[in-house]
Amino acid sequence: QVVLLRLVAKITPQLPNLKSRLEFVDKLKELVLRQEQALILAELRKGFHLLEERDIEACNLILQESSKKVDRIREVDPFLYSQLYKLQANYHHARKEYQDFYKNALQFLAYTPEDEITPEEKISFSLEMGLAILFSPKILNFSELLEQRVIQSLQGSQYVWLYNLLEIFNRGDVTQFTKHMSSIPKEIQQHTNAFVDQRTTLEQKIRIASMFELIFNLQKNERNLTFEQLSTITHLSVSEVEFLIIKAMSLELIKGEIDQVEQRLDVSWIQPRVLDLERVKKMKNKVDSWVHSLEALLRMVQELSLIHISEPTRLLSISYAVFCLKKKKAPDCSLNFLPQCSHSTESF
Repeated sequence: QVVLLRLVAKITPQLPNLKSRLEFVDKLKELVLRQEQALILAELRKGFHLLEERDIEACNLILQESSKKVDRIREVDPFLYSQLYKLQANYHHARKEYQDFYKNALQFLAYTPEDEITPEEKISFSLEMGLAILFSPKILNFSELLEQRVIQSLQGSQYVWLYNLLEIFNRGDVTQFTKHMSSIPKEIQQHTNAFVDQRTTLEQKIRIASMFELIFNLQKNERNLTFEQLSTITHLSVSEVEFLIIKAMSLELIKGEIDQVEQRLDVSWIQPRVLDLERVKKMKNKVDSWVHSLEALLRMVQELSLIHISEPTRLLSISYAVFCLKKKKAPDCSLNFLPQCSHSTESF
């Protein structure tokens, strides 16, 4: 029955109008009454068609009910997850909720074999995901998207400029961002109106990305940065750096303390990110450096352990002499008799 609904997903879009599509799905539901997952898939198919007609609220109701039903199923067919996340992604995209769209789109890709996505869908989906991660203030994990095989479809297409832009953000390169933005054809920018509207967000985000890259490349105990350092890397004036830091903290991208007097930032945490091969190499270098510092500390401890007290016998005599003084309580006792004290095995 699930296989049947896979075919339905390809057939219903070819029907002439929304009414005929919904009627077709309702008739199909009568054939799969005893199969819960097939029924959910049929409802999701209705959600797709309703969303195409911009009936967002009706689509949302289907999503809410379907999500509850899926949560109660112990073994869910991957195709059901695939369609659920795809509809959720499309729903959030229709509402211009870029962050939620991006997260659900990643889940859709995780449950969908690449060969089940047509070349046209790959380009369309990659375009929307690329724009979504750029427009989402709280997402800086560009390497996670670039690791997806589907995003490679942008190369060789008319949207290759977007793929290059994603790589620039992944590196946090402010200089290349400025050059690249000036080279993007105006007709493409006009085609994606949201891209033009979000220009200010992009400029702020690339500067935060450059700050991220600087922090990531430092050892954890070296993440105490001056505003001057941040000014150089972000291409902002020193007076503007503090506002950028506050913005990054408000978005929960970094945590730390700002010293306004010394004009320094002490970073204690940054948002985790997927590591590409280049960053894995950097992490290896950090671990190697940490191991070398531990080895140096171990050698120092071993050297200190070889140092011994040069006159242990004399110290023992003094200790025993003091004991004798206390025991005898002689008024004329003094340390002059110390040489006469003999060692004893007496326990004290």
